[in-house]
Amino acid sequence: MTPEERFERIEKQIEFIVNKQAEFYARQTQFYADLSKLEEQVNRNSEQMH
Repeated sequence: MTPEERFERIEKQIEFIVNKQAEFYARQTQFYADLSKLEEQVNRNSEQMH
């Protein structure tokens, strides 16, 4: 494997990791938004029960 081929391979691997990290961050952000909505709903339901 030439240094250029090695560099290209590493570059592709880094790009893959960066894309996966961005995907994870987006999912995590959505998860926390959904969790916050659920928390609000639970609080409203709890208030209605009392």
